[in-house]
Amino acid sequence: MPRWLILTLLIFISSIAAVRTLSWNDLEYDEAEQLALVQSLQWYYFYQPPLYTWLLWPLVKLFGPTVYPLIIIRCLLFPAIFFMMYRIAIRVCQHETLAGLFSLSVAIVPEIFHGLMGMWPHTTLMAFFCLCLLLIVMRLHEKKDWLNYSLLGICVGLGLLSKYNFLHFGGALALALLLLPGWRGILINNKIFLAVLLASLIVLPHAWEMYRNLDEVRYGMVRYTLDKQTQFSSFGASFKHIATNLFQNLARSNGFLLLPLLLLFLPAWKTTRRESDEPIPGFHQLLINLYMVAAILLALAMIIGGIHHIRQHWLTIFAMLLPLFFAGRIDPAKMLPWQWRGYRTLIVFVLSGLICWRLGLVYFKGEAGCLSIYSFLHAKHAMQLEASQWDQRYTITDSAHAAGLIRLHFPQTQVHCIYMPSLPFSWTKNQPLLLTGWSEQPDQFRKRLVQYVEQQLGLKPESFKPPFMITEIDNSSVKVLSKVVSE
Repeated sequence: MPRWLILTLLIFISSIAAVRTLSWNDLEYDEAEQLALVQSLQWYYFYQPPLYTWLLWPLVKLFGPTVYPLIIIRCLLFPAIFFMMYRIAIRVCQHETLAGLFSLSVAIVPEIFHGLMGMWPHTTLMAFFCLCLLLIVMRLHEKKDWLNYSLLGICVGLGLLSKYNFLHFGGALALALLLLPGWRGILINNKIFLAVLLASLIVLPHAWEMYRNLDEVRYGMVRYTLDKQTQFSSFGASFKHIATNLFQNLARSNGFLLLPLLLLFLPAWKTTRRESDEPIPGFHQLLINLYMVAAILLALAMIIGGIHHIRQHWLTIFAMLLPLFFAGRIDPAKMLPWQWRGYRTLIVFVLSGLICWRLGLVYFKGEAGCLSIYSFLHAKHAMQLEASQWDQRYTITDSAHAAGLIRLHFPQTQVHCIYMPSLPFSWTKNQPLLLTGWSEQPDQFRKRLVQYVEQQLGLKPESFKPPFMITEIDNSSVKVLSKVVSE
């Protein structure tokens, strides 16, 4: 990597980390969930793959359940993402400066920038392995040896343990390879069985744990489709719903990066195009096939699974690959000075603006300047927890965000969340227990938390006054300690 790119990434990531530490007393939702999950090492965490939690576990053991392990793991992961993007881009365009600019522009993708701040940890880890997979495929296109097929199997296995959406990207890439005569040889080589074997060995223990916890998995997978979706009642309704979702998410995920690319390169496309074919023959067509196949697979998943909406971060990796469409067709020797200056200035301007926006959020909102919409309510909840002066070991909560906050403010406490029954919890009836719930609707509080106490712990609550409660459970009953008021 060129020195200017290393220096730029160092400044950018250090600035993001420094800004995030200003909100040390609060957590994004995904950060809080990870602090709850990382209490133990398991092959299975709720409905989520385990790899990110595994990587976080030694850091939490070293630094405690604070924001700092979360910041450290991001400071290690994101340089790796930019490095992988650079390695792919330089193969495609064969020019250090252009490859560096294209790799740096990945930070404009909203999910990547917000990932630096603490959101979507599994998505960013999956993005790294998707880039690794694409780079390995490019290596296999050049040399089909045992080493590359071994790396392919390891990458696929770890990718599936990073986020299940990796299956969508990997499947789409495999079908895209089969559609190109010059690339399909990667998959019909006998060495592919080594890759399948290695990937299976990595994934099977996790798959077995998923099978043992099917109820949790089923809830986690279909929680967005529990109600019948009328959007797929007819072909016309299905087409309209899918098209609307694709347009909205492409505009949000891809628009931030696609717009500067189009503004800078389309006006001079004729003057900067390569006269000969791209450096890697067929790579541009491979990307086109990848996007088309991925869109078809996603549409089928929506129709068959009755998915109500496409989540924005499902398309993150496809937004990150947009610069590669231009990289293989642009001749850097023909690029005009205004294009170099314009693209570089625009990237720096946008990234600086994002940092200033986050600083403003922290300045006006204080320590509760997180992105999660419930962070301010949970900050109030955290203050009430501190006021309770709870110094015992065991706590049960009905919210993953609350579980993480309890871990942040009471590091000695073992927290159990009722939506994560697979997490170990060693409480016995002769030990004090704090029961805390958070819900926007009082009925949900009683249904979720009190029912869990009755059925799982065999205790009979005397009284609960929703919506926010902190209670202490003794051997036979539940006693109200204090009420947390929500305006």
